[in-house]
Amino acid sequence: MIGNPESSIPDWASNLPLAFLLLFGAISILCGLLLFALGWRTLRLRLGQSRWTRVPAEILSVDVEPHTFDESRMFLPKVTYRFSAGGGTVTVSRLRLLEQMYSKERIARRKLEKYQPGTTVMASFPSGQPQEAVLEPGGGLVGGLVLLLGLAMVAAPLFVGHLAGLPVEPVALGIVILFCLCWIGSITASRRERRAKRSGLLPPPGSGTDDDVEKLLAQGEKLLAIRLYRELHHTDLKTAKEAVEKLGGSI
Repeated sequence: MIGNPESSIPDWASNLPLAFLLLFGAISILCGLLLFALGWRTLRLRLGQSRWTRVPAEILSVDVEPHTFDESRMFLPKVTYRFSAGGGTVTVSRLRLLEQMYSKERIARRKLEKYQPGTTVMASFPSGQPQEAVLEPGGGLVGGLVLLLGLAMVAAPLFVGHLAGLPVEPVALGIVILFCLCWIGSITASRRERRAKRSGLLPPPGSGTDDDVEKLLAQGEKLLAIRLYRELHHTDLKTAKEAVEKLGGSI
C-alpha cells in the first residue's frame, strides 16, 4: 500500500520556504531602514545648503577608485582638497553628498576634468561641520529616491506578510520603536558633541591632535574620539576604531 507522499516530508523541510521568506523579509527591512536613514540625512543636509559656509579650497589630488561588487566593477571619482576652518586646516575627500559611481572608468575620469591639482575651487559645509564639506551642492533628488527606496523595502515585506496572514503588527511596532531609539540616540549624540565643544574637550576642526583623541577617550567619549581620529589621519571607520581601541588600552 502506497502512503501519502506528503507524510514522508519532515516538518522542518515543509517550513523551509516560510523560513526563507522570513529571512529575506528581515534582510529587506534592515537594508530599507539603512537606506531610509541615509536618504533622510541627505535630504536634511540638502535643505540647509543655502546657509552653508563657503570657503576657497585647494585641490590636492584627483583619482578614480575601482570598486568590485560580485562580478561587476564600478568606478568612483575622488577629489582630495583642503581649506582653512576653525583656526586650522581641514582635508576632505568628498565630491557631493551622495557619491556616485560609474560603470566605465572613462566616464568617471570625465567628471574630474574640471578639478586639477593645485587649482582653487569653492567648497561648502554646514556650520561647525567642515568634515561634511562638498564641492558640488545638490543631492536632494538622489536623497529623496534613496529615502523612497528604503520605505519600499520596509513596506513590501510587511504588506506581503499581511496578505499571507502573518502577524506583522509586532514587527511594525518593533520598527517604530527602533526608529524612535535611533532618533533619541542621534539627539543625545548631538548634545554630547555640543557639550564637548563648549568645554574645549573637542577641539575646533583642523586643530586637533592625537592628545585630544586620548583626552576624549579618558572622558568616555569613544565615538567622538573615533571621529576625531578619522579627521586627523583620513582613515576609514574600521581602521580608526581599531586605533582608538588600542589607544584606550594604553590609557
